[in-house]
Amino acid sequence: MTTRIKKVQNELKKSGAGGIIITNETNVKYLTGFSDLPVGSRSGTLFITKDKAHLVIPTGALFEAQNLNSVKKKEIKLITIYKWEDRWKICARYFSSKAAVFIEKSDIHVDEWEIMRRFLKRKFKDARWLVERLRVVKDNNELKKIRKAVDITDKTFLETVKFLKSRDYTKLTERDVAAKIEDIAKRLGGEGLAFPSIVAVGKNSAETHHHSSNEKLKKNKPLLIDIGIVYKDYMGDLTRTIFLGKPSKEFKKIYKIVLEANEKSIAACHLGVPAQKLYEITVQHFKKYRLDKYFTHSLGHGVGLEIHEAPILRPPQKGSLKEKMVVTIEPGLYFKDKFGVRIEDYLAITKNGHEVLSSKSPKEKIIEI
Repeated sequence: MTTRIKKVQNELKKSGAGGIIITNETNVKYLTGFSDLPVGSRSGTLFITKDKAHLVIPTGALFEAQNLNSVKKKEIKLITIYKWEDRWKICARYFSSKAAVFIEKSDIHVDEWEIMRRFLKRKFKDARWLVERLRVVKDNNELKKIRKAVDITDKTFLETVKFLKSRDYTKLTERDVAAKIEDIAKRLGGEGLAFPSIVAVGKNSAETHHHSSNEKLKKNKPLLIDIGIVYKDYMGDLTRTIFLGKPSKEFKKIYKIVLEANEKSIAACHLGVPAQKLYEITVQHFKKYRLDKYFTHSLGHGVGLEIHEAPILRPPQKGSLKEKMVVTIEPGLYFKDKFGVRIEDYLAITKNGHEVLSSKSPKEKIIEI
C-alpha cells in the first residue's frame, strides 16, 4: 500500500494542492485495505497530505482497522470518531495549509458538502480521477487475484452448463439458474457475485442488462448468461450465449458475426492501441453486415475492485492500452422481441500483446443443450 499512497502524494506535490480527501469506499480500500462494514456505509475517510496519511473511522471499526497491513507497517495512522460529522472537524485541523484541497466531487453528498465548507474554509478541486487513474494499471498481486476470480467465473459457467444438461431445464426459471450459479460459485471458492447474474432466455436476451425473471427456460431458444464472481475483492466477468436445442440458421449467422467481432477486437489488443480504436474495429465489422445499429453499448471496460472501471472502450474515451491493464471485450447484437447474442472475454494486456484469461469457457462453437 505504501507505493500507492506515495504515488498519490507525488501527484499532490506536482499539483501544489494541500492534500486530498478520499471518500469513495473503493478508493479507500485500494489505498489502505479498509473495507466498509456494512458495505456502502462510507465509514472510512482517508486524509492524505504531501507527507502524512490518516484514516478516519468510527470507533466500532477500530479492531478491524488495527489489523490492516497498512496500519501495522505504519503507512497510515488511525483516527477514531464517535459522530459522523466529527470527521470534518478533524479535517479542518488536518489541512493546516491554505492551499486548495482535492476532493472526489462525484462522491460527496450534499449534506457532507455543506459541512465541509463550514469547517474547512478552503478552495476545493475535483480529483476523482487521481486514484482511479492509479487503479487502471494492476500490480502483480492484483493480477493474481484477478486470475483466480476469472478462473472461478469460468468454472462456474462450465458447471452451470453441466447442470442444465443433467435435467429437464424447461422446469427451471431464469431465477432458478441464477440461484444455482451463485451456489456453484460459492462451492468453487467465490466470495460473492460481482453483480446479479444475468440469465436471459429467448427474447429476453435482446435486453443488454436483463434482470433474471420467473420466466421458464424453453426449448429451441437462446440463453444468454452473463456472470462475474468475486475473489478477494477482485471481480471476474464473462458472457456466453448458448442455445437450448438446435439453433436456427438466423441465430447461427448472428452468432458467427458476433464471434468474429470478438476475435478481431481481441487480436487488436496490444500496447499503445487507443481504446476508441478497438470500439471502431467492432463497429466497422458490424457495418459490413449492416448490423451496426444493433450494437448498443461499449465494446468493453476495465475491471478490478469494481465491475466497471476505466478504460471504457468507446468514444470519447481517451488514452491507450498499457501493460497490466485488464479489460473485457464484449461485442453483441440485439434484436428486439427476437433474441440477442453477446460474447464477452476478459483480457490482461502484456508486453507482447495480451492474454485471454477467460479461455476455459468455449465460444468457437455454439454450445447446444
